[in-house]
This record gives sequence, structure tokens and C-alpha cells, in this order.
Amino acid sequence: MARRAGRFTRDESWWRCGAPDLDGASMRAGQDGFGAAHVVVLGAPGQTPGGYAVYRTRGPGGIGAGAVRVGELEAESGPAAAALWSYLVSIDLTSTVEIEGRPADDPLLHLAADRDQVRVTGQEPALWLRLLDVRAALTARSWAAPVDLVVDLRDAALPANAGRFRLTAGAGGATWEPTREEPDISLDVRELGSCYLGGAPLRRFAHAGLATEHTPGAVRCLDAALETEWLPFTGENY
Repeated sequence: MARRAGRFTRDESWWRCGAPDLDGASMRAGQDGFGAAHVVVLGAPGQTPGGYAVYRTRGPGGIGAGAVRVGELEAESGPAAAALWSYLVSIDLTSTVEIEGRPADDPLLHLAADRDQVRVTGQEPALWLRLLDVRAALTARSWAAPVDLVVDLRDAALPANAGRFRLTAGAGGATWEPTREEPDISLDVRELGSCYLGGAPLRRFAHAGLATEHTPGAVRCLDAALETEWLPFTGENY
């Protein structure tokens, strides 16, 4: 969760009750032919796990061909992910593996020996973010590159967020302070929220006319600072 933005914190109750039913199995019990949830964990007993998968299986029969339906798969590295996928595709009496809700940069697309055997059947947005306290949000996150810009921010619903601010950020943290200086960038809190987790470059909104660059290069500079190694992903139905 610390590596990829957008995840929800899970308490002990969630792990005990929610993990075995990640794909809503209890609501469809007896309807889809899939059995109870199984959990496979990668690693030796007593060691920190390298990953895990929660899955259900359906044998060949009247409902359809044998299949594996994965509720969740997490791995600390590419080799760990490859090991878990190899296990899932090797389950007897099954011919397909299905999984819903994967991040757009899932390494599975590069792990398969035959890329054509991995099919993305749909893409849809599943994570929405609204910044209620812009100063708290910007000073809480990490930054990939130093940035020092004046931002003219609009927020019609929460006037406390609106105004002209100097954003100074880097490896040591960030400050967000009011200023009367001329802005380098003007945008709405909606676009700032879209960029906050690093998944949507601000330049896309600037190209669409939803953000205005007053100082050449300012948008690229802010994009570089907001960049994250992994795309944001929530992985939860809510």
C-alpha cells in the first residue's frame, strides 16, 4: 500500500471478513459455479510473504469450461508476481484465469510469454478524489522532483482552498503559502485532485484548456514533481 497511492487502510476485521470475499462470492453463491475462496501465499513459513492471491475455481461442467477467478493478487516484485501467476495458470481442470480491477500498469502484460493470451476486456475509471484541505494534502505527500511555482487555484465549493499560493516542494517536504505574486499556473481544484496521486499528468488538462500555463515550462515542472513510480489504484469496491 505504501508503494502505490490510492489504497484503503485495512484493519484486522477486514482481513478476517473481507479478504475471502473480495469478488462478492457470497452474493453469487451457487449462481456462478465457483467454489469457496482459497488463499495462496508466496514464501516460507515464518518469513515475510513475497505476495499472495485470493482465488476461487470452477471445474468443467454444465456452466462452462474450468476457470480460476482471482479476487486479489499482490506481489512485492515482478518475480513474485510471475510466481503467483504461474501457480494460478497451472491449476488442474481449468483453462482460463479471470481477474477484475487491476491497475493500468499491471506487470502481467509483460510477464506472459505469449502476450496475445492476456486480454484486457475493459477499462473504466474507479478512483475519484476531492481535495478538502489543499494545504494538508500537498504537504503530506512525497515529491519526485523539486518545484517552486505560484498557483492560482479555484474552488467554488470550498473558498478556503481558493486563492494564489506559492508551492515549494522537494525531497524534504512542501510548503503551500498565500502570495500576491503573479501565477505560473491557474487551475481548478478538480484538476489538481486528478493530478494529486500522480496518475493524470497536468499537461493533459492544459491541452484541453482546463488549466492555464502562464510561465512556459511550469506545467512540465509540476508534472515532474507529482510523478509517482506506480499509477494510483484503489482495488476496492465501494
